[in-house]
Amino acid sequence: GNFQSEQEPFVLETLTPALVHVEGETRISYINEIQYLINKEDERNLSYNETANLIVSVLQNYLTIFSGFPGVGKTSTVNNLAKALGISGSLGNKANFLNVAVARGWTSSKDLLGNKNAIRLNYEEGRTGIYSMLKALEDCKNNPENHSVNHEMLSLILLDEANLSPMEHYWSDFLSICDTFHDGKSLNLGGRDKQFTLELPPSLRFIATINTDATVEPLSDRLLDRAGVITIGNEDLSQTESIVDNLIFNGAVPYQELAEAFMIDRKTLSGLSESGKLDSELSILQEIRNVLQLDIPNTSSVHISKRKLNAIESYCAVANELSYQQVSPIDFAVAQHILPKIKGHGKGFKERLIALDKVFSDSRLLQSKRLLKQILDNGSEFADTFSLL
Repeated sequence: GNFQSEQEPFVLETLTPALVHVEGETRISYINEIQYLINKEDERNLSYNETANLIVSVLQNYLTIFSGFPGVGKTSTVNNLAKALGISGSLGNKANFLNVAVARGWTSSKDLLGNKNAIRLNYEEGRTGIYSMLKALEDCKNNPENHSVNHEMLSLILLDEANLSPMEHYWSDFLSICDTFHDGKSLNLGGRDKQFTLELPPSLRFIATINTDATVEPLSDRLLDRAGVITIGNEDLSQTESIVDNLIFNGAVPYQELAEAFMIDRKTLSGLSESGKLDSELSILQEIRNVLQLDIPNTSSVHISKRKLNAIESYCAVANELSYQQVSPIDFAVAQHILPKIKGHGKGFKERLIALDKVFSDSRLLQSKRLLKQILDNGSEFADTFSLL
């Protein structure tokens, strides 16, 4: 009963800063290099568009969800992305990338992070390692004499098989700050003492992989409203080779550079909208919303929140400058932010989706059209019940 074991300390492997800055036109070179590094692992190959979409989506969303059938390459793509970004280190789960296997039966944040022991007055961390990783990043920031730059880099946590348990329950501490994560937050874990708080850096991002079968938990509307959903297997139409003569970045790019290159603040976005540079995208969005809210007797409508509209505008404002090939950025944005919200049943709802298909055809949103066809086909097989996830 007196047995105690000391947990191995989480010592971060120091990352190497990139040699070249990512800004302006070098953003395209950076995407090409990330594409090359992912594809050379010889697992699931990505096109330029898919790579750009990955980088923009992960930077702009606190949580990005990878959905798809087992074996399509969801987990390997995330692992290869972290390696290409230069944040995974060589020791495995000892740098700025953590691969967490979600288990069946998680019900609260204590399964993800740990819990306060009221008797011993200490914090007992969970088995995931997330608490240790974030504490180590906090120590890097507070102890500059150690010359570690890890806290200045992107930090990525993979929640593998995330919907084996209800995500809204065990990820609730992070769900509540999805709208304000840009500034960094402090989590109260059960007391005023420093060991019961967790400083969350603005550079922290989550990726969750999910399956969509009868063995897993459904994702709540509240969660989907705050996440981008990338469907792995909805292949990009442009399959071009990455153009890389030599690796010019060769290290981890500081988070602040990535944020300036692939994110956009509300003031700048508002200026773009007022100048008319997003008129085409806003027009398509209005047509989609009109169809989704069209008054059809005995049929539910689909509400697209202001939060989702802002996410789509932010995505397009940045992605429009990244030279996507053949497929437009608005196509990716609609597929990731609107189609996952579709859920309904009955012949009237099917009519709504058929009208939406015409909007996609007229606007040449070919990837979204393919996903919508998948929703329609599956719904026709299952008693006119329609949803993507």
